[in-house]
Amino acid sequence: MPQTTNYPTRPRRRPNYRLRRIVALILLLLILGGIITGCVAGCHQIQRLLGEKTTGYPVETPREYTAEERSARLTELAEAYPEFQAVAKHPEDYPDAMLNALCNNPSMLDFVKGYPQADGSVTGGLTKSECKEAFPLFLQWDARWGYVPFGDDNIGLSGCGPTCMAMAAFALTRDEHITPDQTAAAAAEGGYYEAGVGTSWSFFTEGAAQFGVTGEVLSLDQGTILDQLEQGHPIICSMGPGDFTAHGHFILLVGTENGKIRVNDPNSPERSEKLWEYETIADQVKNLWVYTAA
Repeated sequence: MPQTTNYPTRPRRRPNYRLRRIVALILLLLILGGIITGCVAGCHQIQRLLGEKTTGYPVETPREYTAEERSARLTELAEAYPEFQAVAKHPEDYPDAMLNALCNNPSMLDFVKGYPQADGSVTGGLTKSECKEAFPLFLQWDARWGYVPFGDDNIGLSGCGPTCMAMAAFALTRDEHITPDQTAAAAAEGGYYEAGVGTSWSFFTEGAAQFGVTGEVLSLDQGTILDQLEQGHPIICSMGPGDFTAHGHFILLVGTENGKIRVNDPNSPERSEKLWEYETIADQVKNLWVYTAA
């Protein structure tokens, strides 16, 4: 018989199951992290497509603040949100009216913080996203036009009327050149601004034609208002003190949903996301105008 040689054999290495489990866990975490990141990015993209502009700051009923109350409010905001500290520490850099507006509307923080460096110029027009919306929300304190002088202040503080006109006219004409700075300039040049008061009511009828729309005074009647909105006719309302203002303000009614009214408030993205009962708005309306394409 042939002789066989017995070579020494290495002991078989047992699989390191613990190491495999750790590697598998790491891979799983990486995959989950990618999925979560993708979902977050997707949510942010959806928000941008929907035009969401809210900041998450609490919104209260507008009020007039004394100097002491204003200081206390800014301190409160700075303690809750670090991004307010620069304004709270240097209130002398801002007009009292602007600080009062910020206390009522924390969402305009970026606009306020940009005020010391602003030169009062227009820095941009409408976005592609806005142009695709039936009734895009234009904020009077948008940095694109908010620092432009208007009346006693700037569009950001006193341009709610022209901003509403821009929203109504753009929605009906789709003319991308109709922006709040253009309507504010027309109001100022036409003598439709009253010092210490704001935009004159006559601007909403006499001044409308130059933007390709017709404005008519509308009666404060629920059936009439809802009917006009359902036909796609926006309505500008002059509002007294209440949910939208401490003194006076203009908002735009843009439609109905579930029997309630959808509002574009040029001073508040948060209030613009709510649906409003007719009675709530009607109790605060001082006058209103409906718009159709000329």
